[in-house]
Amino acid sequence: MEGAVYLNPTSRTSLEFEYTNRFYGDAYEFALTHKNRRLTNEISYTEEVTNYDRDFFIDGDSIEQLMLNRVVSWTTSLELRRTTASLGLNGGINESISDEIGNSDTLNYGGNMSLTHSLTRNMSASTSFNYDYYEFDPDALNSQRDYYRTWELGLERSFARELTMDVTIAHQNKSSTVSDGYKENKITFNITKGL
Repeated sequence: MEGAVYLNPTSRTSLEFEYTNRFYGDAYEFALTHKNRRLTNEISYTEEVTNYDRDFFIDGDSIEQLMLNRVVSWTTSLELRRTTASLGLNGGINESISDEIGNSDTLNYGGNMSLTHSLTRNMSASTSFNYDYYEFDPDALNSQRDYYRTWELGLERSFARELTMDVTIAHQNKSSTVSDGYKENKITFNITKGL
């Protein structure tokens, strides 16, 4: 069973509420968006029951665990004639609702900033910074804390209506209270042709 309500109280404001009955439990999603001439703000809240997530699996956890995942986020975007700037903040908690021994809750929050500027009609440059913090089993005396920081620089060029090329340089830095961190540098080159 599922249902959704979409409202537009004004021409610049929209409200969305969705409900879904899933196998493991109910899921809720709420979003409020407001736009004016150049600025767009969105606040959203999501609550859903999920199961095993390989990205955040910790030794001792069970792959049959059920987690109640709650996330709130805010995004604002400013669109100028040739430049778009955005800022986003989010926070959430994954709470174990299984009877499995060893399952731990996870607290996380983060933020991101990005800036895109049109250099010419066919070329744009962008930069972004992303920060994420995760705390595993926050009630424990020596809980694990992981910090992720990612910087990116990008350049995109359109050659024809359906042909684009983009180059991205990224640097990621991870640090943790229980293990050695790592640094990673990456260059990505893409050519896309629409058919």
